[in-house]
Amino acid sequence: MRALCVVLVLLATACGEDSGSDPASGGAGGTTAAPCGGRAETFSAGMRKAGIESKYDFVLVSADPAPPQLFDNVWRVRIEEAGSPVSKAEISVKTWMPDHQHGSPKQTDVTEMAGGEYELNPVNLFMPGFWEIELHASQAPTEDSATFRFCIGE
Repeated sequence: MRALCVVLVLLATACGEDSGSDPASGGAGGTTAAPCGGRAETFSAGMRKAGIESKYDFVLVSADPAPPQLFDNVWRVRIEEAGSPVSKAEISVKTWMPDHQHGSPKQTDVTEMAGGEYELNPVNLFMPGFWEIELHASQAPTEDSATFRFCIGE
């Protein structure tokens, strides 16, 4: 346990250099003009991403808080295939900070809602900086994934 605490303190110290955010990039707070190097997306409810295999569309229906912010977030996403909702899909979530090569220590639970929508809770963005949130959906035999990218401020 002590080793884990030391690792988390070291990660927090090493990653602190990315503090701040660019509100236009979907974050909040901070004063740095572009702390995420222009890689982040601007959050908007209903933002849509085509899957990398072009089989599914991933819609970020809502985020609480909006835009996504530091610590625990709750997202509602919809998975669509050719414009129709995909129900009973297996959804996995990977949160990742590529600049620091680590993800979140918390697992995201996925709860199916109605109409091809799924609640993701928590989407844990535990430190400021550039985050990639990859969603993977599969319903045999089809599977696909998409990544949302946000700059999270202090």
